[in-house]
Amino acid sequence: MKVITTILILITLLNRGLCQPYIDLVNCRYTTSPDLIFKSNNTTLNYGNVSLNLPLRFRNEDILVISPFAEKWTAEVEAQEPKQSYYGLVLPLSYLKNFKRTNKSLVITSILRMNDEKIDANGKLQIGGAALMLVKKRADLTWKFGLYVNGELCGLFIIPLAGIDWKINERSNLFGVLPASLTYERKFNKWIYSGFTFRTFTNSYAKDRGYWRIDENQLGAFTDLYLAKQIVLNAEVGSSILRKSRTGVERKANENWNVNDNIYFKISLAYRMRFR
Repeated sequence: MKVITTILILITLLNRGLCQPYIDLVNCRYTTSPDLIFKSNNTTLNYGNVSLNLPLRFRNEDILVISPFAEKWTAEVEAQEPKQSYYGLVLPLSYLKNFKRTNKSLVITSILRMNDEKIDANGKLQIGGAALMLVKKRADLTWKFGLYVNGELCGLFIIPLAGIDWKINERSNLFGVLPASLTYERKFNKWIYSGFTFRTFTNSYAKDRGYWRIDENQLGAFTDLYLAKQIVLNAEVGSSILRKSRTGVERKANENWNVNDNIYFKISLAYRMRFR
């Protein structure tokens, strides 16, 4: 009981800083984008991910969140090698600073990645990070501004961040940080939520000679079914937008796979703590 109470306190403090309607302590998801609609080049992409969020509180009520995850891409494109697989082991560490007696919070994140065709002692490391300032304008609205930097194999990747957490009404939420993700969810009852989401992936993975880069943008509709109070089954369907896949050597792209956008399906299972 003491452990559960401690977790609830941490989640409450975490929500005060990150300002979002829920956090997934454990999440397992799988996405497949088969060659169903646009068949000019026979492109199939599959993605799997297992992630954790582990919050630790300090005496001053600041919080360190450890968020390790493992991922796998499988790419199959006509005129390329029959099937290619790429793996990622990622360790983000986020420090949440709540400034007392103000409407502001700061999240600093460091990110250590190993992205490769295989994960071993010779894998290539990527180091990056992000800083995000949160400004709570009123009880139901928080703005987020920041910067993301990562040492991709294709070169230094820098992008500004802008986000929102808006409790529109008792049943509707809009939240996320662009360009990474933005979600609108609607509560139908205590068991079912539904809505729309937009997310992006921009990652590079080492090959024997050079790297493979994926730029994947997804727009979809989802339904969350609460099998129990904290156990959530998520199903989503949508389409990729401006999908790109390419290979390169020494930070220079030398082959564009000319992949097409296509439909995708996602399913996930999560242990989730909701705040509202």
